Amino acid sequence: MAFIAGRTNQKSRTPPAAYRPRIIDSRGENALTAQQVAMDRELWTVENHRAFLRERRTTLAAAVSAFIQDASEIGSVERMDSVAR
Repeated sequence: MAFIAGRTNQKSRTPPAAYRPRIIDSRGENALTAQQVAMDRELWTVENHRAFLRERRTTLAAAVSAFIQDASEIGSVERMDSVAR
């Protein structure tokens, strides 16, 4: 996971509704969904930017929670294996 500040994160002056379809065309939807970018194109408009951020915050939180849960379950299995030996 990487955290990028505002100035670094400026894709261009092109609105997301214009450049995100090009990303999908060239690299597939996974290029966006892997970054927790909502695929609801209504959220890609400048007018809906705050709603996009709310949705992304929710999906990022869920992804981080799932990652932590998976990591803790893997750790539990490894600990159980070492105790069994």
